[in-house]
Amino acid sequence: DGEVRPTRGTLALRVLAPGAGDVAPVPTGPELEAYDRFHLLRCTADEQELWSWDGESMAHAALEPGLHIVVNGGLDVDSDPLVPHFAPLLAEVLDADLAAGHWGGWPALLTGDGLAGDDERALLVERVIEGHAYGSTSGALVALAAGGGVRYDFTATPSDPGSWVSVLSC
Repeated sequence: DGEVRPTRGTLALRVLAPGAGDVAPVPTGPELEAYDRFHLLRCTADEQELWSWDGESMAHAALEPGLHIVVNGGLDVDSDPLVPHFAPLLAEVLDADLAAGHWGGWPALLTGDGLAGDDERALLVERVIEGHAYGSTSGALVALAAGGGVRYDFTATPSDPGSWVSVLSC
């Protein structure tokens, strides 16, 4: 239809802005309807919450501590083949050790467990939909430690476990 829709990237900035706790972290009403579908996850060392907009309604959930997987269909959606495939693998991955400066088994697992990009369980996606190519073009690892430690690493080549670079470590 040619209509320019607002970027969802501003939603993350809105949640992180000073005083964000004093206002609604995501738009509501008619303002929200301008956005494409999204999942917005906000985490601190003490709490995690997820907002999901499906184009018709907004859902908000405070997440319990533990392992969660967010896919296009939502939070921990077992009907998405990725979730039952990767949930046990994620549960077995060694925890990151911020003090020692390593991610344990996370970078290797994030290469996609050897699945082809067109596999319905794929974490690293490579698909053609209605003549348009879609694929995973980057990856991020973020760890929050009790007491305020943060580590953020990034890769523009998620299929290469050696391509990760440290963006922030404090």
